[in-house]
Amino acid sequence: MFRHREAGFDLISFWSFLLVVSPPHTLTMKYSKDKIVDQVIKKIIKRDLQGQKKYPKTMCKNNKSVILWIDDAIEEALDMVMYLQKIKTTITKSDIDKKDKTNV
Repeated sequence: MFRHREAGFDLISFWSFLLVVSPPHTLTMKYSKDKIVDQVIKKIIKRDLQGQKKYPKTMCKNNKSVILWIDDAIEEALDMVMYLQKIKTTITKSDIDKKDKTNV
């Protein structure tokens, strides 16, 4: 994904290497002043390791067609919509239940 052209530096491979070498250290490191950014980075690293165990190829070495990448992204987006709808339904139901209890 992120490459330094002259050195051929692959940031994703670097993070993956750090995790394989010393997972506890990497997951306790601070990458940013922002705690939310740190949480996201650590989730990306964990997900990358899970993917490496599950799939034989990294994303940068996977030669799927653009159409297949788009299909994968659409499937992921549809899953996200389902999760958001479930959360919205739960919140809405909870709000209705609270209103019913206060109107009694």
